[in-house]
Amino acid sequence: MSNGFVLPPVNPLNANHLADINKALEAIKIGLQQAELAKRVGIDVSKREESLREMQAKLEAIKQVYFPNE
Repeated sequence: MSNGFVLPPVNPLNANHLADINKALEAIKIGLQQAELAKRVGIDVSKREESLREMQAKLEAIKQVYFPNE
């Protein structure tokens, strides 16, 4: 007798998700480079830079868990 609960596949993410993660990580890399340039000319981008680094850490963690060999 089934209660209707179905377990998801081991990895709910697919190659499209990995591609999106990689694109986002590349965009973050560019954003961090731009933040560095902005800091050189005296623009305070510390909050944006912190946000980018947090997002980068989250995406890298997701990538490590779901795509450990990629």
